[in-house]
Amino acid sequence: MLETRRAFFLFLLVTLILKLALAVSLPITTDEAYFYIWGMAPGYGYYDHPPMVGWLFWLLLHVSDAPGWMRLVTVLLTSFIGWGIYRVIALKNEERGILAGILFMIMPVNMYGVLLTTDTPLVLWSFLSVIAFYLALERNSRRWLVASGFFLGLAVLSKYFAALLGFSYLVYVLIYERNREGAIKIVILYGMTLPALLLNLAWNYNNCWGNYMFNFVNRNEGDSLGYINIIYFVLMWVYFLIPPILFYLYRRRRELQALGKVNERLFLVVFFVPLLIFFLLSFGKTIGVHWAWSFYAFIFMAMAFALSKLELKNSIKVVSVVTGLHVVVFAILIASPYTFVKPGSNYYDDVVMGTDHDVFLNEIAKYRKDYKLASLNYSISALMTYYAKENVSVIGYGTKRARHDDIMTDFRKLDGQNILVFYKNTEGFAALAPMFESVRYETVKVREATFYLMLGDKFNYEKYRQTILTQVKHWYQIPHFLPHGACYFYDRYFPGEKY
Repeated sequence: MLETRRAFFLFLLVTLILKLALAVSLPITTDEAYFYIWGMAPGYGYYDHPPMVGWLFWLLLHVSDAPGWMRLVTVLLTSFIGWGIYRVIALKNEERGILAGILFMIMPVNMYGVLLTTDTPLVLWSFLSVIAFYLALERNSRRWLVASGFFLGLAVLSKYFAALLGFSYLVYVLIYERNREGAIKIVILYGMTLPALLLNLAWNYNNCWGNYMFNFVNRNEGDSLGYINIIYFVLMWVYFLIPPILFYLYRRRRELQALGKVNERLFLVVFFVPLLIFFLLSFGKTIGVHWAWSFYAFIFMAMAFALSKLELKNSIKVVSVVTGLHVVVFAILIASPYTFVKPGSNYYDDVVMGTDHDVFLNEIAKYRKDYKLASLNYSISALMTYYAKENVSVIGYGTKRARHDDIMTDFRKLDGQNILVFYKNTEGFAALAPMFESVRYETVKVREATFYLMLGDKFNYEKYRQTILTQVKHWYQIPHFLPHGACYFYDRYFPGEKY
């Protein structure tokens, strides 16, 4: 019987074990290594995003930096949300709560989504905020409303997508509570986020408006209208919800509409409002697979009331098969990654760097005493920072993404030093070679991947400032309408220059 507590906790245990196995088996990813760097130098803000994931890494690193340990938070998260769905829906109907909780836990994206990224705390705080808001509606409680706003503030400190949840609350009030009580709800909710917003504003004001520049200016350069992004978005959600579930949702559309008369309508609003915004954005940009993860759980809470028990059971059976196939595929990939990733393919070098980093580090060990390590790309730089246990700087022009090393590395202090620059090709070496008194080139072969080394002697900071750093200014063109305090980039390299 699927609708029993015993069945729920059996599914919870099995999915937890499988997720733990995956979390322990996967090598650390570039994004995780990048956020690991944040955790090594805790602050009240970072270049790309608000600070929550950096704080989380900082706490975890007090125990261990093993990938399996650091990912434990994410592994437990989807199990916790599955349990939360069960407990909240059980307030009205326990059997439906059990079925909805099981269905959420076994969805493929929740089974392999074990990485610790900025989305992990965002998903947690968003879920808790919505549950608290729902309980405030059910119990007519201001205390739960305050709690919802508090969790929304923590979501704000996790990622800017929290703004979509705040907007969804506003939409809910405008549709269903256009009265004094609704206005009070919004004042309380938004008021509770003010400390988080002010903290983030303070960091941006004193740090070149880094979060703003990345999320709203730099990362959008080059975006253009195109139908491919729309098709990708639609197919992504077909995969996220699995065709049989989509069929049941369509068949039960009247039951979903009927939720508009009860408090469970909240779950529809906080799911469909962000989904609609992402769909509109897909006309001009690619929507990341992880973007809507913080809103994913709420469609399952709506399903619990709209679908029949038989449909929920059938969905569990179908998804169990689909997820089982995913488990088999992941097991094969982990056991034999080079069976599928061949030399010369796009990701071969990255896989080698992740699985055989110790071989690479042994090959360059003879240089580490006399040369500071650097790379041309944040991904390799972050990975090697994690494995080498020393800061591997990003040198050169870089990209619009993940520029936190602009804060970490002060090139003025490297003047006259020797720097070993390594990468998977030589495309950026020509521009860097004139920055040194002399250079020589070598290669390191790991499996069938070739990594290229440029050993530069006596780095010339002033020449680097006049050439490379002058170009890097592009990423720090703060709009004139934004007031600003300090800016680490200009204050270091172009003091006195207006920005």
